[in-house]
Amino acid sequence: MLDIKSTFTSLTIAAIVLASGCGGGGSAFPFSAPARPSAPPSASPHPQITASLAYDPASLQIDTNQSEAFTATVSNDPKNKGVTWAITCASVTGPTPVPPCGGKMSKTASASGERVTYNAPNTAPQSQPTITVTAASDPTKTASATVTVAAAPMLASPFPTFPPGNVGTYFDISLNGNWVGGGTAPTVWNLKSGALPPGLTLNAGTGEISGIPRAVNTSIAVITMKDSGTPPLSVDVPSSFAIGPILPLAMNPSSGALPDGTAGVAYNKTCIWAFHYCHYGVDVHASGGFQPYAFSWAAAERSSLVPGLTLQTLSCSGPCAFGSITGTPTTAGTYTFVVTAADAEIPPKKVTAQYTILVH
Repeated sequence: MLDIKSTFTSLTIAAIVLASGCGGGGSAFPFSAPARPSAPPSASPHPQITASLAYDPASLQIDTNQSEAFTATVSNDPKNKGVTWAITCASVTGPTPVPPCGGKMSKTASASGERVTYNAPNTAPQSQPTITVTAASDPTKTASATVTVAAAPMLASPFPTFPPGNVGTYFDISLNGNWVGGGTAPTVWNLKSGALPPGLTLNAGTGEISGIPRAVNTSIAVITMKDSGTPPLSVDVPSSFAIGPILPLAMNPSSGALPDGTAGVAYNKTCIWAFHYCHYGVDVHASGGFQPYAFSWAAAERSSLVPGLTLQTLSCSGPCAFGSITGTPTTAGTYTFVVTAADAEIPPKKVTAQYTILVH
């Protein structure tokens, strides 16, 4: 026989259990799951060690027996171990093995930010020193710089004499390398005493003396070259000039037949294959008088100019005083003409020469 009271009691207990949430969804007895523990915060990576190098003078160019100051800085180094210093030799011309470069560092190890000096040798090295610093805390971190060591400026030996000049003829000599050697670039040249012949000037940056002498002159001067070493070094160049009178105006060649041409073909092609260079035409030169020159031409009596050819004046204050006959001849024949060169005097002096060109 069904026990109604017992059955009712069992159903009541089940309902209470379901309402408590054990069966899901109820809220009579609130319940929450325990919180999952959070992960500990990750440590930020330490910045990488770096090495850098500063130097004075900034040009990294010094003379023999001079010094270059360096300062190495190591960043993000918690141990503050500083740097080590080393010199390696960089070949200038590429020989093997690399020749020694000499010189020495004032220290082989130093703290970060400490000033260390490279002392150059007393003779110009055959290779150039490269200064390298290495972080002691991390040998993979380095910095380097190459120093150029030049011989101290000195007069050439034996000391060459100055070439003579003439009024009106371009004069050009370069003291740097011919009369003076060595020195750290850039160099500065100045007239210390005396005077240059009228018409000549000194280039303060190159040591070139050039121009067209304007008067017969014998003069003595002292020219000083100062380099950019630390400190700058200088040398005095004794200079003696002898400028003679103006030379007679002349043409070269003085007259005669010029190279033959061919109708329809560029006139007189001459190639220098070693230099991959070809020149067209023929040049006639003038000398003496007062440069620069101006060239002109005219047909000789009972002749004409070469059809298709032109005479171009190539004149300047330098040695390029010549006339150039170029073009492509169009008509066969024999042509005779006169070329005139006029110099720069007032009034100009002139010289003429008669030439012939055969066109096939």
